[in-house]
Amino acid sequence: MEMGDIMEQVTQEMFKQWVLKQQLDPLLEIKEEDNAILLETECAKGKIRFYEMNIVELSAESKIDGESVFYLHFQLNTMEHAQELFHELCDCIIKVKKEEIHKILLSCTAGFTTAFFAEKLNEAFELLGLKYHVEAVFYEELFNVAEEYELICIAPQIGYKLNEIHQRLPHANAIKIPSNIFAKYDAGEMIKLIQTYIEKPVEAKIERPNAYRDLEHHDQPILCLNIIRNSRRTHIAYAIYDANNFVVQYDNVVKPKVYLSDIYDAIDICLVNYPDICCIGLSLPGIIHKDRFISANYVNGLNNHNLDELFTQKYHKPFIFSNDANAAAVGFYSTNTEYESISFIYQPLYYRAGIGSVVNGKLLTGAHNLSGELKLLPIELSKPFIELIKEPGGAIEIVTKQVIALMTTIDPEAIVICSSLIPDVNVIKDELLRYFGHEEYLPDLIRQERFHASLFLGQLILCIESIQK
Repeated sequence: MEMGDIMEQVTQEMFKQWVLKQQLDPLLEIKEEDNAILLETECAKGKIRFYEMNIVELSAESKIDGESVFYLHFQLNTMEHAQELFHELCDCIIKVKKEEIHKILLSCTAGFTTAFFAEKLNEAFELLGLKYHVEAVFYEELFNVAEEYELICIAPQIGYKLNEIHQRLPHANAIKIPSNIFAKYDAGEMIKLIQTYIEKPVEAKIERPNAYRDLEHHDQPILCLNIIRNSRRTHIAYAIYDANNFVVQYDNVVKPKVYLSDIYDAIDICLVNYPDICCIGLSLPGIIHKDRFISANYVNGLNNHNLDELFTQKYHKPFIFSNDANAAAVGFYSTNTEYESISFIYQPLYYRAGIGSVVNGKLLTGAHNLSGELKLLPIELSKPFIELIKEPGGAIEIVTKQVIALMTTIDPEAIVICSSLIPDVNVIKDELLRYFGHEEYLPDLIRQERFHASLFLGQLILCIESIQK
């Protein structure tokens, strides 16, 4: 046995023994079984597997619905990093609850009036047999406990504080209680309102990408990584394409929060298996200008950093950085040759849309890569975006005005709408007819269910084009 293999076994055994000694929660059982470590609670189960080349796999799924709540591979290079990932895994497992009780938080200036309303709501929920629990706090205390609650409802007298909540807690689900409900302590109407915000549309799962035979071939493998956000988790979906554009490796990291180190782990794993990767494509939501990523609230460690320094200089391989909607637009355009111009709208749950456009075969990015950043346009909405996107039908108003902005600037032949909030594009068409009157002025509206299908293809095309240059 070579020295490297011996050190690998020693490192894995040290980490394994450290894990088995942990006592993080009395309800979390940790045990060893068949060169793996099992972690289990009443509602979730996890597994730590060990592979050659010091590769460790961490996974967890809910025992209630079978949903994956955590999944990643990493190379065990340092104990500190491995221990951090282990704690993240355990947190996810412990947070999965049986017959999940939806926790709602009410807040007003001093907490007295909302405390009374919370009591009434809890009585009503118990009477109706609904799995909800409501608590009340004064406003300043809200920020210390907000992460524990699925919905925050503030009294109308402090409704002006809603913007502050969204700024300080950008991922919080927060609303203002309508005055007519709060004034009468109308538990029935309040319950209807709460259920409207709690029951979310189902988002498409991220599946293995297709092989693309018709694209130009290349001599060595290409790695495509895509950061994909949804309402609850962030995914790092990545695929390695061989010289003939067949997928030879695919994986999908699933975490509540993603760090720069998670992206490094994904790249490291791929390079261990395919060290001859010739080009790496990385797509992210946000603005990328001169290889500097401007905004990354959902990836810790990326905000306003130079991507070239973080990636190209670290791995000494060419990287192609792209906005996710731009890559998706390139992918869709390449397979729909009947159109000379298209725009692609990706409207996720509770986040601003990403928009990419291709005209006459050219991706529109603009001089500063701001093309498609419609969130910067002063589009007039009936309510603030963060409130409207959570309301039934609110997404229709938002997407309709996004389409109008595209029609009056680029005027593409087709606009692709990818959003679980818009199950039927005909409702957008009906809204557009109210503005434009005649159908002949409207572009073809196409609904695409799965964002990642076009995203992977577009990212691969951008990498191939870079290699050819």
